[in-house]
Amino acid sequence: VKNECDPAWALLGEQLEAEDALLRLAAVVGLGYAYAGACREDLLENLTPTIVDTACTVECSAMAAVSLGLIFAASCNDEVAQAILQTLIERQAVEGALSGTWPHFFAVGLGLLYLGQQDACEATLAALDSITHPVGKYAKLTVESMAFA
Repeated sequence: VKNECDPAWALLGEQLEAEDALLRLAAVVGLGYAYAGACREDLLENLTPTIVDTACTVECSAMAAVSLGLIFAASCNDEVAQAILQTLIERQAVEGALSGTWPHFFAVGLGLLYLGQQDACEATLAALDSITHPVGKYAKLTVESMAFA
């Protein structure tokens, strides 16, 4: 459903800069759901900094990856893929940054980009080899599974 007023962006866009981390997280997830499949470049510009900024919580960064995965689902968008890969590489250098449940959502966001696209994910799978943390292996499995789903 399209609306010229763009109410989802009007309500959630300003919350991306909110001081409250939970409010920021809700805005990121809401934008992902609202614009799933839309491939909107303005959302790429607004959500990518949330992924790559290591000062952001891992929860917010990971859910921004999922949101961009939803927005650019099955598009093989290289900019989104590079942002997620860069973040995984940078965060693996920080002790404990990829521990826990939340980092697995980076893999989900990456996998959504290649949903049903089969061999288009080969370059990303090769790039995931540089991630030595166990989440890298999980990401490879997730991307390959979603690509051939």
